[in-house]
Amino acid sequence: MATNEVKLPFAQNPDGRMVHISEVPNGLACDCICPKCQTSLVAKKGKKMQHHFAHEGRGSCKGAVESALHKAAKQVLAEGHVIHLPEYWCTIQGFGNQKLFNEIVWEYQKVAQEQQIKECGEHVVADVVLKDGKRKLIIEIAVTHPIDEEKAGKIRKMNLSVVEIDLKQHLDTIHNFDDLKKILIDKLHNKTWIHSSKKEELILKKRQELITELKSHRNLLKTPVIPNKSPKNKK
Repeated sequence: MATNEVKLPFAQNPDGRMVHISEVPNGLACDCICPKCQTSLVAKKGKKMQHHFAHEGRGSCKGAVESALHKAAKQVLAEGHVIHLPEYWCTIQGFGNQKLFNEIVWEYQKVAQEQQIKECGEHVVADVVLKDGKRKLIIEIAVTHPIDEEKAGKIRKMNLSVVEIDLKQHLDTIHNFDDLKKILIDKLHNKTWIHSSKKEELILKKRQELITELKSHRNLLKTPVIPNKSPKNKK
């Protein structure tokens, strides 16, 4: 579903927090603004249409839904401490596509939003950076614009661990913050590894394992098979 077909489900309250339409009173009493254009919103909570926010006195601004989902998603991650991450696969020359590690539940203690990162002469702005001690994991939220090859190239050159979470395929299923949390934290099929900072180390380890397995298999094939001679029956 395209973002221009989705009603605005989240808005920004006077404290700067993102709130869902279900959490606020009807009309202008919601006291919320659009996270994109910063203008006042009206909470539309009638009996016929899906409850949503609308811009006061005019049509919606371009990018309002994307900005709202971005901010709401970053808020969910900032207030959490754990995220479920998918398997990591990579092509190893001579061995094809190989799994370097299984899906994991990753715990984090600190969160930074919209952080500028400079490494190796390159520069990127990360949606969310999750930190576990010295380890860092960047989360990119994709609503309408997934990471392009130029940014992916920078990420690989900077050797950053980055996972992209696709929200576009779930636009019509996000009815509250609980739905958004499940999509961000628990689901795996909408998460993609762009790069892992441990990639080269993991490839080297996996290659050694595969070579050892291959040698073991070849040695097994070379082992002569001795026929089993049953003893002759004594008369």
